Amino acid sequence: MNDADADGTARSPRGAPTLPELRRVPGLLRRDPWLAVPFLLAAVVVGLVGLRRRRDALPSTTPDELAATLHVEPSLYPAGTQPTVRHVGAFVDARPVYLAGAVGLEAVAAAAVALAGWVVVVRSAGARYRAAAFARYLGVVLLLGPVPTLLGSPSVDVDGLFPGLFVAVVGALVVVRLFLVPGFLAVGAGVPAAVRRSVAASRGRGWRLLAYAVGFGTASWLLARHLPGGGVASTALVGTVHAATLGTLVADAGGAGDAGDASGDRDGDRDGDAAGPPHRPGNGRGRAHDGSQSSDEAHVE
Repeated sequence: MNDADADGTARSPRGAPTLPELRRVPGLLRRDPWLAVPFLLAAVVVGLVGLRRRRDALPSTTPDELAATLHVEPSLYPAGTQPTVRHVGAFVDARPVYLAGAVGLEAVAAAAVALAGWVVVVRSAGARYRAAAFARYLGVVLLLGPVPTLLGSPSVDVDGLFPGLFVAVVGALVVVRLFLVPGFLAVGAGVPAAVRRSVAASRGRGWRLLAYAVGFGTASWLLARHLPGGGVASTALVGTVHAATLGTLVADAGGAGDAGDASGDRDGDRDGDAAGPPHRPGNGRGRAHDGSQSSDEAHVE
């Protein structure tokens, strides 16, 4: 392939990936500045919730990673790093009025981040908004973020170099294969279909997807660790860029044009038109052509 793809994305002379989806995000934001709004609003909500955590009766704590000199952790869905968190032990023996207020705060913060991520992914992919898709996206976000945080972010301790390398390689492989699952869920795929499509779309893009996951996670940590109000900045900046990149990846994989529904129904134009981009009218055949083109590009990469 030449030094530049058909869309003008720069490549190294040897064809090594240069994060083309990330390079397209500034152009997306220039053409559609509203893409920045959802995570700005979510950042305000996250900041207000963090302030409230510090002041209410139930104890909160600073995440362990923010005390570390260096922390590398993949980002599994578009979000920021919150400077204060609350573990499940804080809710034990709490008075009902305090318990209800604290649970409500955590629910509001999680819903705001999930809604922002869903809106930006769908808008970046050129897909249609579906309530059922948001419900599935919200469920996965809760399982990946707030639930582990409430449980104290369980970790696996491994002794020895080779066992540690084995766990790291397996973990990286899982992250790469499932990195696109939230994106496919956002545009309307059911959970099994999203997993299958993520695994298929990740082939030939492994190092690139790993770079995105680790890069977004590290950038979020750096902002939250070193900036005043870093939790707000990490949510507004990293959340937006992550979600726009994810939407671009899903669109390139053909996910925005034929996402289907939760049952995996693919009966031609009806489902295709419901999931397809509003600005791209046409029949199922045209979208299939787009999808095959994206597949060919993936094999070239």
